[in-house]
Amino acid sequence: MTAAASQANRPVLGERYELVSRIGAGASAQVFHAIDRRLNRHVAIKHLRPDFASDPRFLKLFRAEAHLAAQLSHPNVVAVYDWSDEAASGPFIVTELLAGGTLRDMILGDRALTISQVAFIGLQAAQGLAFAHEQGLVHRDVKPANLLFGHEGRVRVADFGIARAVAESAWTEPEGVLIGTARYAAPEQATEGLVDGLADVYSLALCLVEAVSGQLPLLGENALATMTIRQTVDIPVQEELADTLGPLADALVDAGKADRAERVTAAELLEQLLVVHNDLPTPAPLPLLDVTTIGEPVPPGAQSVGDQPANGQRGPGSGPIILGERPAGRDDAHSGPESVTFDGIEVDTEAPTELPGPLDRQPVDNGIAVQPGGAVQVSEPPPQYETYRRPRRRWPLLVGLLFLLAATAGAAIFGPTLLEQARPETTVIDLGLPTFEVADFQSSPVAEIRSQAGQNGWSVELVEDYEDGTSAGEILRQSPEPGASLAPGETIMIVISLGPELRIVPDVVGVSVEQARAVATEASLNVGQIVERNDEAISVGVVLEATIGGIPAQPGAEVVTGTEIDLVVSGGPTPRQVPNLVGLSVDQARSALADLSLAIETSELFSETVPEGEIISSNPAADEMLARGSTVSVVVSLGLPFVEIPELTGMPAADAATQLEELGLVIEDTDGPPNRPVLITDPVAGTSVRLGTSIRIIVSR
Repeated sequence: MTAAASQANRPVLGERYELVSRIGAGASAQVFHAIDRRLNRHVAIKHLRPDFASDPRFLKLFRAEAHLAAQLSHPNVVAVYDWSDEAASGPFIVTELLAGGTLRDMILGDRALTISQVAFIGLQAAQGLAFAHEQGLVHRDVKPANLLFGHEGRVRVADFGIARAVAESAWTEPEGVLIGTARYAAPEQATEGLVDGLADVYSLALCLVEAVSGQLPLLGENALATMTIRQTVDIPVQEELADTLGPLADALVDAGKADRAERVTAAELLEQLLVVHNDLPTPAPLPLLDVTTIGEPVPPGAQSVGDQPANGQRGPGSGPIILGERPAGRDDAHSGPESVTFDGIEVDTEAPTELPGPLDRQPVDNGIAVQPGGAVQVSEPPPQYETYRRPRRRWPLLVGLLFLLAATAGAAIFGPTLLEQARPETTVIDLGLPTFEVADFQSSPVAEIRSQAGQNGWSVELVEDYEDGTSAGEILRQSPEPGASLAPGETIMIVISLGPELRIVPDVVGVSVEQARAVATEASLNVGQIVERNDEAISVGVVLEATIGGIPAQPGAEVVTGTEIDLVVSGGPTPRQVPNLVGLSVDQARSALADLSLAIETSELFSETVPEGEIISSNPAADEMLARGSTVSVVVSLGLPFVEIPELTGMPAADAATQLEELGLVIEDTDGPPNRPVLITDPVAGTSVRLGTSIRIIVSR
């Protein structure tokens, strides 16, 4: 089968993540090296056992914890890119791929770690935990397998987001029997007491003690015995392990207290480890692995994922990985009562709990190398371009990059103040190998770089990275820098841009435009076009919709820096057009305005032209626009005005008729000759009558 055909048949999770190889397995999950097809990047996927998908309590915790973990962004915390709890594929979390292995790999290896190395590992882990604790997130399962290394040697704490869900789903059966991972658990994790960041500090102290000494203290014959011992006994840092731990012992005393009230926080432990690190020699490069080259390939044609061996390991000749099956010999929830699972290793509860693997360690000289002018500056170890699995001579590269990368990493972790401290002088050893000057490859095509490197016997390591202000394919950096000398067999690293940094799309629907703009700015994004749309329910200025490139914005998705988010904003209710109310009755006008959510206000006026009860005029007038809830004022006719019949007695009837007609009254009849004086009128003088009323004049005879 060709490589292309093999890749085409690889299983895919979530219609996005193509599984390449399995790089680890434990009691609760498998870890895969995968390719994110959408973003074309390598990632790690932690895929949990299929039976977790049927546990409602687990899924509830998993969703909450994964959502929080995805919001953590720190150099010493594994970045969570994505997660899923779909039943079809089973729950999984997608994180950055850290190919350097774990602290557990180093502990089980045949090369001892120095106190300087362990102090530096603890310093970074404590910094990641302190940051998470500040955000209100507790890990609950800190152990060597959850302390991962990138190729540059930096430590990241992994499994935020599933540790609590797995722990609370697997620590106890309904009867309350303790059966979960207890090797690195704090005393309070076996009780119903408060489990907070102090438990993580205790677990980290155990990890650091084991990393230096090769032995994990306070282990009983089984999980229950272990947790019973830890209820009252402190980690024996000062007694049994003081000589082994050296200056690291003082920093771990308060972290290993059985009584959590006496234990230091992660931030306090960080301060203590910083002092220790400054007093120790700069740590040597760590013995990293390259898990992407030693992982077990996922067989072509596999349909699903979900199984793992009960002991978390696979040996040669064990056959293909059968994806989608349960581990043989496991019941519906856990292994039987005769065994418990410690950190992915199933241990007989009737036998003493021993740490598997070779632990032949030699004493290491940890003398303090004091620099001129003060303590050793805190910095990360030099980049690990070569692993200990296939060693090469990398003296020129490591020495040449020591100052630049150590200073850069130190600044990122501890700030510019520490950079002012002096670094020890380093002598470059001439190995007598032929060297070639490194050219400036800033604007060279990759093919040309490979060609020149091949002529000089160099290897080329291409690293892709996101960086703001750059375009995809642009060469960002090279190491060594131009002008440096490089021997055949060495590696030149070229960092190629994947484009601007990826940013998380915030949720801006339901907030004001000002808030949306502030949130977008904080996420290094921009607010683009703002369109107003009337809405009967949403207040003016509130965001109704957010789109990116015409497509609805998905909160939590990743986009490049500076991406514009277009907004549709509520303009409030649609304006109402005032109807023609003239000639309508008040009731008719009130009904018409109510249908438009408008109110009515009336006033009255006599009118010689509009019948009584009909509307004479409105304000605003017909066809004008009003906001919903506004009031329309109308003038209602009182009919013809009234006039008072004057006193006409004695006046000639003809003159009286003329005067009454001038008042708007109608002469109905004159009873007698018109030249005779008026005797009386009907209605009589002083009576109020409407215009147009008929009047009868009676004259004297």
